[in-house]
Amino acid sequence: MRKIIISLIIITATIWTYGQDLKVHQCRDFKYGYRDSKTGAIIIPCEYEFAEKFSGEMAIVKLNGKWGCIDKTGQVVIPITFEKRDQVISKAAEIEKAAAAEKLRIEMAEKERLEAIEREKREAEEKTKRELAEKERRELEEKAVFKSEVAVNIPTTNTVNNKTFAVIIANENYRREAKVEFAHNDGETFKEYCIKTLGIPPSNVHYTADATLNDIRAEIDWICDVANAYHNEANIIFYYAGHGIPDESRGTSYLLPYDGFGTNLQTAYKLEDLYQTLGKLPVKSITIFMDACFSGAQRSGEMLASARGVAVKVKHDKPIGSMVVFSAAQGDETAFPYREKGHGLFTYFLLKKLQETKGDVTLGELGDYVIKQVQQQSIVINRKPQTPTITTSTAMEPKWKEMRLK
Repeated sequence: MRKIIISLIIITATIWTYGQDLKVHQCRDFKYGYRDSKTGAIIIPCEYEFAEKFSGEMAIVKLNGKWGCIDKTGQVVIPITFEKRDQVISKAAEIEKAAAAEKLRIEMAEKERLEAIEREKREAEEKTKRELAEKERRELEEKAVFKSEVAVNIPTTNTVNNKTFAVIIANENYRREAKVEFAHNDGETFKEYCIKTLGIPPSNVHYTADATLNDIRAEIDWICDVANAYHNEANIIFYYAGHGIPDESRGTSYLLPYDGFGTNLQTAYKLEDLYQTLGKLPVKSITIFMDACFSGAQRSGEMLASARGVAVKVKHDKPIGSMVVFSAAQGDETAFPYREKGHGLFTYFLLKKLQETKGDVTLGELGDYVIKQVQQQSIVINRKPQTPTITTSTAMEPKWKEMRLK
């Protein structure tokens, strides 16, 4: 049936194109055929015992005492096998109805195909426009970011620190929350110090800008794999610049991924989970730098849209294992930017000390310098306090101040 319908549609289109008008023609032997009404030419030979005029694109004919239907090319479209004419009429009506439905289906399918092509074309054009706009924005942003002296004059070393591994995450352009000023500049510059000043091989340094929740998880998985491969020989550095958010009901802290919702803690990475995961690793040391605050405030000092309007004083999670944590601010304070230098205030003085000492500095000296400079400068330029904190695991308390990154 489907083949007959499709054939009929094709034939219909062909006949329509040529526009032939056929009339019944009786030959001398009393057999019937069809001729062109305009030219008189015989189109369908006289071989039928009886022939009716065409109704649409089909005509009923009789051959050898049986009834059926032919089209305007003489092709049989309903087999000439029926005993009664009425049976052919019913079959013809059924086929014509099915043919009309099939034709409509084909037309609709073609319409949908063309619409899909047009839609894909528009979406591709819009995507290209967005990508170009984003590229231009980033290029302008990169040009606009001021390169301070710590980003330009980066000391180098011949030391190869091949058992130190660093993960650097810099979340600046959040999908749903306010931008974190200079986070990319912070992360990129800290990466350069890891490689050039601390002598960490580039392959040992993983840098991710605007990391999703899965990106963060993947990098932590990488650290775990490295630690297990270098059993008790590796040193780990974890640096984060971006938003932190509080669980206001419990006073706990979370890292906010680029794609996270500030109002949904399920889309964030719990700081306690980070400490628990890294703190259990078989490593020599883990040093964490957090240029983020967890009070619900932005670097600008304003509150995140997801925060309740007042700063939340979160409790500090206790590091475990071989961990030392440098945090940009304490309690309900804000981790401010240092706009004059194009960095976060905490990161700027972290880099400044690494620059001045060429990386040859103990963690105790580094901590004392960063705390003092950030406290003083925040009061001068922001008129608000910012107090970096250093917390260590119990195991690291006796020795962390003499440890070095290099």
